[in-house]
Amino acid sequence: STQSTGFTISIVRDTEHTALSNMPKNRTELYGSDGLLQDTFEKSVKMSTYLVAFMVMDFTSRSTTTSSNVRISVWSRADTQNQTEYALQCAKQLLEYYEELFGIPFPLPKQDLVAVPDFNSGAMENWGLITYRETSILYDPHETSNAFKRRVVSVIAHELAHQWFGNLVTMKWWNDLWLNEGFASYMEYVASDVVKPEMGMQMYLQKNGMQRALSADSFSNSHPISSEANTPASIAEMFDAISYRKGACIIRMLNEVLGDKLFFEGIKSYLTKYEYSNAKQDQLYTAINETAKHMEQAIDIGEFMGSWTLQMGYPVVKVEMLENNIVRVSQSKYKFPGETEVESPLGYKWHIPFWFQTNEETGSNNFLWVSKEQVEFKARDNTQWVLGNSLARGFYRVTYDAENWAKIIDLLHNSHTVFHEVDRMKIIDDLTSLSQILEDVDITMPLQASLYLRNEESLYALTGCFTSLSRIIGKLAVLEEYSDEINSFFLHILKPVVNRIGLEPKEDDSFKTGLFRGDVLSEAAQHGYEPAVELAHKLYNEHITTGKSVDSNLYSFVYGTVAMNCTEEEWNIMFEEYSKETLQSKQRYLMKALASTFDVDILKKLLQYTMDEKKIRRQDARIVLMHISMGSYPANYATWDFLREHWDFFYSEFGHTNAGFDLLLESVIGQFYKEDDINEVNKFFNNKADLGSVERGVKKGLEAANHRREWLDKHKDNAGAWFRTNFPQD
Repeated sequence: STQSTGFTISIVRDTEHTALSNMPKNRTELYGSDGLLQDTFEKSVKMSTYLVAFMVMDFTSRSTTTSSNVRISVWSRADTQNQTEYALQCAKQLLEYYEELFGIPFPLPKQDLVAVPDFNSGAMENWGLITYRETSILYDPHETSNAFKRRVVSVIAHELAHQWFGNLVTMKWWNDLWLNEGFASYMEYVASDVVKPEMGMQMYLQKNGMQRALSADSFSNSHPISSEANTPASIAEMFDAISYRKGACIIRMLNEVLGDKLFFEGIKSYLTKYEYSNAKQDQLYTAINETAKHMEQAIDIGEFMGSWTLQMGYPVVKVEMLENNIVRVSQSKYKFPGETEVESPLGYKWHIPFWFQTNEETGSNNFLWVSKEQVEFKARDNTQWVLGNSLARGFYRVTYDAENWAKIIDLLHNSHTVFHEVDRMKIIDDLTSLSQILEDVDITMPLQASLYLRNEESLYALTGCFTSLSRIIGKLAVLEEYSDEINSFFLHILKPVVNRIGLEPKEDDSFKTGLFRGDVLSEAAQHGYEPAVELAHKLYNEHITTGKSVDSNLYSFVYGTVAMNCTEEEWNIMFEEYSKETLQSKQRYLMKALASTFDVDILKKLLQYTMDEKKIRRQDARIVLMHISMGSYPANYATWDFLREHWDFFYSEFGHTNAGFDLLLESVIGQFYKEDDINEVNKFFNNKADLGSVERGVKKGLEAANHRREWLDKHKDNAGAWFRTNFPQD
């Protein structure tokens, strides 16, 4: 329930265990004559039932106290206590930051953070007793990679934001879940950026938030952010990329429109007015409207936000240069050709905050509202080009007339730093996506534009663009007839990048270089770059023969590269290492490597292991299945075959709680492109009466598979010809 009341918790336990609950312990007394003890905890503040938590365990802790005298403790298995210091310091910094930002003291006397060895979610924001997967909270300075170090600070930032936004004020009902999760997801980037500026969290928001949310929201089987949720299945279904990632992007867009001062004044006013109670999204809008009155150009927050929360999908904004420096800006819904449109109460028109940059107006804060189908404005004399959605603040894609596109692509090739790194990443992301739906954005345009990446020094932008390009190259690569040309394309880009950053870690590496070197080398090795392949084998053999640890930031690259073509005996050695590894973040890399082998017979063994908790933790089964399916078309088909054969088992384990099972099904089904395979999937699910919270994942997967089939029919020859022309093979 989301309804609020106060709770007094008592727990009976053995003497060797410790009990925790939301509040500090009040007293401990003997219970009966068996040597048991009863702990009674202080009465809680008024809170919702879904936030009540208690735990009995044999963990140990380390603690600190914030400047406002809140005691913070991190609890974990005794043999991992040396891995909790980083989380403790992050939690202290973040709690103090939120108290200052919201202007409201943390309402409880203590905050416990607990590392749980086997945990379904990434974390859960129980008030005063937050639970985490070990990968989301433990950090070993010698063994944990920069990627997991970033994960620790961002998950702690997310869960602590909930202590105010979600716990102090709770949504009235689950249809407003996006408010809880969208706000906490946005704050995880904002707050992490404040306490760890070296991590580049604003670029991560673009790559992990915006790119993934736009992709998820492209399909006709998406849903509005604010949707009806009246059954357990429909509530579970709400915990998806739309609520979390799109929610974060929409809240960020509101923040950008208002500016930090007015935005956070509105948030503070909302939290103060509704503390210890429930509220709806309209009540948040009303609170922010009060502060928004002070803007030069007053706007109706409810009307603006409603256009983004009450209809699914997002707009494509078209920018056209007309005569006499007139620029026309128009909007239409992003949709695939021939798509049947679900009706929208607002007719798929949005209130679009349009930021732009031109060669004459170089700042990124030039701005106008696009609230109608189209608007026009007069640009300065000598305007040669316009870049829309500068700094990628708006949740939409931008397309241009042919001449403007040509100038933008030319600038990428000749002086790419004219654009901010986030804009460079967004240009390629928009191009790859728009080339799938617009006749006037040819499939070769994103490929041609991406050749600039050999000069790209931002590793966030480079790796983000590779993710976007997989929309085209991933579809083409499955056919294998263009594999040599595709390899040459990637090595053309990657060789200069590897030369710049170096193959092996250096003392003076920045956080971001350490974060991305392994990704760059993995990509290079996959496309046959011998120095990278040789380095992986050299470092792995040193590790096997001498016990020397592989650098944590190269772990994924080394193990993944070696595993691709390993023998069964080598694979078994790697699995044994996985089984003995106690640090779960390292286990995650080993897990991914084990799933990377091209040998489908070995993969079938790993598929069987996902049903055996002694081999693969239940919390990790879905992740292993996802990694296997992403490896190749035969590996994906083997995963589908396995899921189909053991459907009752997996559905009973994951289907009712969701827990990412919908994402797995969407991914597996969405990789098919052969008509027989798609028909087989349809036939299988037509016989399933109740798919509960995974139904949308199945539908989105089938939609993606059909788009993939249509894309190959329409674009394969054109894209293939571009590769053959630009990267001819001897």
